[in-house]
Amino acid sequence: MLSTPDANLLDYVRLLQACDEGIELVPYVRGNSDPTLMAKLWCMMYEENALDRVFYQPMREDEQRDIEMLIKHMEAALLFCVVQGQELVGAVWFTNIWPWRADISLCYRKMLHGPVAARVTKRLCMALFLYHGWEHIWGVTPWRSALAHGLSIGFTYQATLPKFIQRGTRWLPMHIARLDKETLCHQYRELSDLAST
Repeated sequence: MLSTPDANLLDYVRLLQACDEGIELVPYVRGNSDPTLMAKLWCMMYEENALDRVFYQPMREDEQRDIEMLIKHMEAALLFCVVQGQELVGAVWFTNIWPWRADISLCYRKMLHGPVAARVTKRLCMALFLYHGWEHIWGVTPWRSALAHGLSIGFTYQATLPKFIQRGTRWLPMHIARLDKETLCHQYRELSDLAST
């Protein structure tokens, strides 16, 4: 049985620390985190050719402007850095946060795509279900690969909105999926059992 969010700070921290493959999940704390973090995150996205996919619009025209845009976006988010050794290998962030739900976005280096990224994301979602008491996490994306990643974690497909985003002369759909706390607890029971160990 899961305890209330206020009682789960220790379990939340342990879940973040218990990743595999030598990976750590590090919460971004404004004013206390590495001041060069946003530039490193921009560089990681640039090296992985992920900027356009993350922000749904062409970037790379002005590096300083793009980093400022990234900072503005992340300052309004609940951000977790995915670190392996000393290297930033991914980021997962949450926006549109309400007491019962939030939206998820993420970006991993390609070397982590697949089961490792799925396990890390799933562990983080479970930690946040425990700590914040959310009932749902929503994912919205125009990209089928991102939808497939969500489905591999336990998200359920909800709908596709056609011609939702205009990218240049091309219209993209928006795929919508939802992860329920109850579903993840059943699917990944050992994480919820951590509260009693």
